[in-house]
Amino acid sequence: RYIAVMDADDVAFPQRLQVQHDYMEANPDILASGSDFICYGKPHGRGQRGIAMTPEQVRMALIDNNCFLHPSLIIRYAVMKEIGGYDERYAYSADYDLMCRLILHGKVVNMPDVLMQYRRHPAQISQKHWTVQQEYANETSRI
Repeated sequence: RYIAVMDADDVAFPQRLQVQHDYMEANPDILASGSDFICYGKPHGRGQRGIAMTPEQVRMALIDNNCFLHPSLIIRYAVMKEIGGYDERYAYSADYDLMCRLILHGKVVNMPDVLMQYRRHPAQISQKHWTVQQEYANETSRI
């Protein structure tokens, strides 16, 4: 029923899947949910966290940038299948494109629960390919 995203270098807290599953079950109108998180590693150090966002806030935030921690997402499988999943044309911003398309179909939120530790390091895609990622994101936001 759900697809839970996870990157190999991040850490999900033990309760992550249960909390997100229970939330999605209790809120059938929500198509996908991210969670709050704690950053660790370089270049951004410890203690930086995401911001919980309502569906309305998400719609506004997605106009400018991706407001989700990709590895914190849980997405309803049926909706993911309906919209065709990730668009690989946007190699370094396929997650942003996905969220922009999901929001056109219904409500998407960030939960306030801290369910992830997100590792920042110079070798990650968002650091190595930042310029190309921003170009793809700009193209996606214009669509």
